[in-house]
Amino acid sequence: MHLVVKATDMGWSGRTTLKVKSVLKNMEAEVRSLILEEKSRLPHNVIVAVAELEDPETQVAVIDYIQTHKLNAELALKFIERVKEGELITEAKVVDEAEEVLKEIRNVYDTVRGWGVNQYKILGLRWGEAVELFNKIKEKMRELTVMRYD
Repeated sequence: MHLVVKATDMGWSGRTTLKVKSVLKNMEAEVRSLILEEKSRLPHNVIVAVAELEDPETQVAVIDYIQTHKLNAELALKFIERVKEGELITEAKVVDEAEEVLKEIRNVYDTVRGWGVNQYKILGLRWGEAVELFNKIKEKMRELTVMRYD
């Protein structure tokens, strides 16, 4: 019943639902309940990828990590691939948290980039100093992004 509700909520086709059902059948009860709980929004391809991890404890840790970090399907699948390669979840966590920091810096930069002279005066900066400061931030973001994907 939980699977039918989840499939309906996620807009899955009948074929997708059957594929997830067959995958869930072989999973430990604890893992199955994590996937089927109401707050779980794991897409079917992520569920299938989790099922490919052999150790139930790892499956639980991966699901927990995906949910707590609100990873989208693409990031979740990349994360699962790193786990399959033997990367510790805590190591991957640092990388994903760095990605979150970059996202926040990018949001701040995008907001401040559109400011006028008056906003900079409020901060006690001359416009030229502010531009230089934010150009440094932008350059640091580029540097961190390159490090993130190397």
